[in-house]
Amino acid sequence: MIRKILTLCAVFCALMTADMAFAAAPLKVVSFNIVVSNHETENGWNIRKSAIANFLNEEKPDVVGLQEATYMEIVYLLEQLPDYAYYGVSRDTGKAGDRGEYTAILYNKQTIEPMQQGEFWLSPTPDRPSRSWNDEQQTKIEPHPGAMKYNRVCTWMQLKHKPSKKEFFHFNTHLEFGYHANYNLGQTAREKGVELIVERMKQLTGESAVILTGDMNQVSGDKCFNPVFEWAMKDARIEAKRVVSEENRNSVTWNGFNFNSGQASNIEKEEKSKGPGNFHMIDYIFYKNCKAMEYRTVRDKIYDKEPVVEGIPYMSDHYPIMAILKL
Repeated sequence: MIRKILTLCAVFCALMTADMAFAAAPLKVVSFNIVVSNHETENGWNIRKSAIANFLNEEKPDVVGLQEATYMEIVYLLEQLPDYAYYGVSRDTGKAGDRGEYTAILYNKQTIEPMQQGEFWLSPTPDRPSRSWNDEQQTKIEPHPGAMKYNRVCTWMQLKHKPSKKEFFHFNTHLEFGYHANYNLGQTAREKGVELIVERMKQLTGESAVILTGDMNQVSGDKCFNPVFEWAMKDARIEAKRVVSEENRNSVTWNGFNFNSGQASNIEKEEKSKGPGNFHMIDYIFYKNCKAMEYRTVRDKIYDKEPVVEGIPYMSDHYPIMAILKL
């Protein structure tokens, strides 16, 4: 009898330990603007793509929010990443496999089970491909060449994290460009876009954990993010307890391929001194109903033969950012 009791206790303890291990299993999230593939310059896709694939293969994130991804780039990454699948549509046509940019979500099939998915456009007509809101001052000035030109879409998925057996939602987007330009073009679109994203998150997610990744084209202190924080979302960059270093936490995320030799050090030094909210910190991982354990701006390691300036590798004109979350 005693032996049976001891055996049952051992089995119970083993099951409890396994359940605790599942519950503690972290979720690794990446947000990465990989740059469109339609310009084969010295920083073109062909000289960067193997580094991006190697980065994802080595880090093995559970989910990845991509921005500026073209279908050709997605196909290449999936060929190199057999454990991954994706969801996303062309922002121009609303169809998978078509031309145009995607705010696609990659997910690791070994750790993630897809449940539902969809998308909406950041515009007055969100349920069909459409352009974003205009700024009032745009009628008074000639717009910056990169501003107010494109459709903007937000992709979302409801997912199950197999190790923890918990469900969560992932939203991924790329807000309107233009804050870098004079007159802060695109601000109306960014503000209304974030309002719409938060509205949809409220409608879809209930009490589930929610992640929002993206190239937001705006600094963290800007009022366009007010709806995010008013809905009690948090910024993984700020909240994470573990970081590579405070310098890494406060790093720029956009380098523009312009931190050329002789300029990189001065630009980096000036921007880092400002901390969160600096001019080139525009990529984010926001979250709710979970906890940020670690944060990293991925610029401290070379994953292949990507361009290197003053010892800093460039897989893209944005550095990927990564967070470890506890669901």
